Amino acid sequence: MRRLQMIAAALMIGALTACGPQTEGLADGEQGRVAEVADGDTVVLDTGLRVTLTGIEAPYGQAPFAREARAGLERLVLHRPARLAYGGTRRLAPRAPQTPAVAAGPAPAAAASPEEAAPAETALAQLFVQSEGGRWIWVQQAMLVEGFARVRTRKENVARADELLAAEAQARRERRGLWALADYRVLTAEAALARAESLPNRCNQGPFLIIEGRVRQVSANDERVYLNFGEDYRSDVTIGVYGQNVSDWSARGPAFASYEGQRVRVRGRTANRGGPLVCVDHPEQIEVLAQS
Repeated sequence: MRRLQMIAAALMIGALTACGPQTEGLADGEQGRVAEVADGDTVVLDTGLRVTLTGIEAPYGQAPFAREARAGLERLVLHRPARLAYGGTRRLAPRAPQTPAVAAGPAPAAAASPEEAAPAETALAQLFVQSEGGRWIWVQQAMLVEGFARVRTRKENVARADELLAAEAQARRERRGLWALADYRVLTAEAALARAESLPNRCNQGPFLIIEGRVRQVSANDERVYLNFGEDYRSDVTIGVYGQNVSDWSARGPAFASYEGQRVRVRGRTANRGGPLVCVDHPEQIEVLAQS
């Protein structure tokens, strides 16, 4: 009888392994083996396909904790069987070349992030790798739980955002990885204001910040929306939505007016426009928090 139970258990494990990764809600993508880890959220498969781990952002370049994030990803994925899955846009558009400035003007933009400078054939995918024991690991979730990355969704790629945010919240509560560093902690509105002078005047040049506060006022029309954390939008934290993003948001997300009076956590590129301006383009960038 015991032998039969052992055989049954082995067959069950084999069946579970054969089922592959849990990709519900996603479309199956390419397979291969991870041949290289370029940074904390970018890998290259043995097929030559470069993969950006969509839904997260790890520190890169000379940023604090960049080396640890890359090492963490290497331990998790290097040389392991891999499968991609898609929940939105599948390829990262190459960044258009910039024309060098020839006259005096504004300060140059910050260096492009790895994803902005990536070659044309770069996949935007959820990555799953198989452990030595045969278990499939969702890499984005694992990186967040260990505190090697933060959640950063894209307008056309928001699959499993709630699960990603839950994994990040777990690491943040336990101050794992980058959450132990002041550089990456969630900022209060007051702390964000103190950093305003160090921010550039354009969102696309600004750092990716996470800020918490209460929305005091909402100003909205068909072309732009402002969610203001203070009484004077010219000197306090503001969330901005612009252009086509306004109508796209209205078609899929909460009404802008519903944010008024709510405590929120917003994440996005941030500029200095009298006070910090967080530029967002999709609803998943704003979490509504419990009232207190």
